[in-house]
Amino acid sequence: MLLSAPASASTVRWQTRHIGSPITLSTAAAYKNDIAALIAVPATTGYGDVNPVSYNNLNNGQFFGSNTNIAFQTTLSFGAATAGIWDFRFGVDYGLGGAVYVDNVAKAFRTDDLWWGGNWSNGDVINIHTSLTQGNHVVVLYGIEGCCDGGQSGQWRFNGGAWNTFGANDGLNAVKTPEPGALALLGAGLGFMAWSRRKRTR
Repeated sequence: MLLSAPASASTVRWQTRHIGSPITLSTAAAYKNDIAALIAVPATTGYGDVNPVSYNNLNNGQFFGSNTNIAFQTTLSFGAATAGIWDFRFGVDYGLGGAVYVDNVAKAFRTDDLWWGGNWSNGDVINIHTSLTQGNHVVVLYGIEGCCDGGQSGQWRFNGGAWNTFGANDGLNAVKTPEPGALALLGAGLGFMAWSRRKRTR
């Protein structure tokens, strides 16, 4: 139910870059470091950065045109209102493998040709089962595709509940993180209240 959902509405950041010589990499860290380095450079024609409404059937061609030699970095940000067990599943098209990090820790690493074909029961789906604390979290997927990228999707579930697609409409409660300025104002207000109380006591 929406009223008891455990996290904030997710944000999806989809970023792609041209990779001249697509190859399978030997470690999760290699996928992360090499692709992050590519993403740090401005995109060329056919690749780019976008914030989709949801992580549902996305491919590079629909946004930027190219469907070959692609390095993918997909960032999913959300907040967990309560601690618990989370499952994530990702249907991707990473012909040359990829890795998934949760809060900067590698949770999945595959070097095979990953193409789920729109079927969540497919063995190429990346599945992650992990516990998360209350607060804000980030899941990042890194992958490489040589040719013909297909639609990709990502879902989550909490404590064995129903599966939900990551996105702005996933019906989750917000976990607010105060801005530094707001914290300073709160501190000043509490200080003033304490000063006023002491003054009245005198």
